[in-house]
Amino acid sequence: MEGMKRGNHRVQFVSERNAAAAIKHDIIDALRKIPVSSNEFHIGDYGVADASISMDVIQAMLEEIRRLYGGDLEISVMYEDTYKNDFNSLFHKLYGPVCEPPSYLGNDSRLFISACATNFYQQCVPSSSMDMMLCFIALHWLSRPVDLNGDATSDLFLNTMSRDAAKKIASDDWNNFLHCRSRELKKGGHLVCSIPIHDPELLYGNAVSSADGLFTIFNIMLRKYWKQGKISKMEMKKAVLNEYFRTVNEIRQPFDDLTSPIIISGLKLSQLEVKQIECQHKTKWRNRLVKDGIDDREKFAHGMADMIRVWTQGTMESALAATRRAAEKDDLLDDFYSDLKHNLLDYNPETFNSEYLLAYVFIEKV
Repeated sequence: MEGMKRGNHRVQFVSERNAAAAIKHDIIDALRKIPVSSNEFHIGDYGVADASISMDVIQAMLEEIRRLYGGDLEISVMYEDTYKNDFNSLFHKLYGPVCEPPSYLGNDSRLFISACATNFYQQCVPSSSMDMMLCFIALHWLSRPVDLNGDATSDLFLNTMSRDAAKKIASDDWNNFLHCRSRELKKGGHLVCSIPIHDPELLYGNAVSSADGLFTIFNIMLRKYWKQGKISKMEMKKAVLNEYFRTVNEIRQPFDDLTSPIIISGLKLSQLEVKQIECQHKTKWRNRLVKDGIDDREKFAHGMADMIRVWTQGTMESALAATRRAAEKDDLLDDFYSDLKHNLLDYNPETFNSEYLLAYVFIEKV
């Protein structure tokens, strides 16, 4: 929900793209079930960042729609994120001369692209206007902050009071998100989400959370900068990431009660499965270690630090006091992420938790 940091059109979300690609065939199967009763088909992609995560999936969807309904059908793709998102990077990905991943845009005169800067915890498009919606790795962002006494997300699992407070917000957010999407979906439409989760025992018998190591190292750096006097305690608190990793049961909850407003609105949970997605930087490090015998922790740390910066710089920028000059903020942020990279060198990539644990959720409007 914080949006992607400015100037990152070259950042490659390989792991996130792989996570979306893992269910591409299931998405196409869902698409085939959608009734098309007019000369229009509307797709929404929510919490989109720079559009690269869903690029391959949407291309496959467009190809299938054209195969099923021909070239006369008008198709719209709406990209949603908050006003803090770098929409310049999004349109660079779509329209730039060199796109990676390759853009699906071609010479299709009946394909229309738009963007929306409305928070997805609100209704973003007219009622009963959408045929299919996607939301990949975005629903862990909360609509409002949780007071964690300066701790970042990873400490939610150590601090019962903080986790309970975040759990209540996350529950309200999930229900609100579903309510808004239910209003937007046409009857017969589908919503597909991939949601980072916390797994008490589901797969491994031990508590596992999506990419928990990333938030731990971010939290360590926040406290270090506060103790060194580089940021104030208030700035540290404001820099806490407003995120929460739900459990599978928490995701199912609105659908378990047949009298719930979500069920009454017409939404039906049709499929939910959990998968772990490899970290691209860990995979590259491991492959080089096995193939060449080189333990390249420098490259691992650099890649991880860049990825963390993409996710967190918007929060950090907002947290810094308004009395700081722009140049001072820029220098502080550059130092912060440089120090974060050096701290990552102390970690063993093999045991550093940077993998996604995702719940893939398929929902139909009946």
